[in-house]
Amino acid sequence: MSGFEYHFLHAAFDLSAVIVCFTVIFFTLIHHRIDKYQNKLFISLNLMVILNSICELLTISLEKMRFQSDAIFKVMDISRLFYFLVHNALCPMFFFYVACVCGAVYYVEKKRSLMYFSLFAITETAIILNPAFHFIYHFNEQRIYCRDQGIAAIYISAAFYFMMALIMLFSSWRALTSGKKKALMYFFSVTLLGVAVQLIWIDIKIELFAESMGVLGLMLSVEDEDDLTDAETGVYNRHSLETDLNTYFIKKRAFQLICVKLTNTDITERTIKLRRRRAYDDKHHRFSEGACPEILYLPCII
Repeated sequence: MSGFEYHFLHAAFDLSAVIVCFTVIFFTLIHHRIDKYQNKLFISLNLMVILNSICELLTISLEKMRFQSDAIFKVMDISRLFYFLVHNALCPMFFFYVACVCGAVYYVEKKRSLMYFSLFAITETAIILNPAFHFIYHFNEQRIYCRDQGIAAIYISAAFYFMMALIMLFSSWRALTSGKKKALMYFFSVTLLGVAVQLIWIDIKIELFAESMGVLGLMLSVEDEDDLTDAETGVYNRHSLETDLNTYFIKKRAFQLICVKLTNTDITERTIKLRRRRAYDDKHHRFSEGACPEILYLPCII
């Protein structure tokens, strides 16, 4: 394969990852799935993959011009550093996303949370200091990117967060719906395959594309709440309540249930416009989403 074909193939994978993640974010926004902490983490995962892909595209486009000026090479160096900073945060972010999906994020002990964050902080610090010490990567005399022994720490950190996410997933297995189980396992499988391929064959830059396909699977299954909301009002339905209660009971998590009974809806519909009533229901829906996570707020139309 010629140098042009190699760079073209590399750029194609990265550009595909950008397109897939932008599509995922677009459909997430138009369906208004942005209120939960879980939704925000999901959007963050997509943005991280997009930023990493843009960094790779920038590096590819400048690689042949790296000898033309020191400024171009400096941009390449900064792009590579930013890539590592963002990509190193991807696995910790996915771990907390799994914790949200499993309903376990609210009772993780503070000491354990500090341990989770400390490993990420150590690896991020190592990346920040890499321009001075070059123990993660460096550019040789030909200004070509080369890995160093410290890269192993990044992979070990990623493996740790992946293992913790898997442990949390299987510990909450009975609390998850079939769709969520399949989607999360799909993300694990596709992402690990992409990482393994790029780890063994460094010239096959498939990792970011594999991650973008993984988040696409999450959007189609985990983030899809069509079966949990009422089609007319958008309020969470009975199936949503049963799912949340099942999760709370299995995880043995304390909670309170507030039930608000809305009576005389037939009279209300005759006196105010349907649009006004939908806006009223939407206020209750938004209050429910912003309420304390230990309280289930259920507006009931009788």
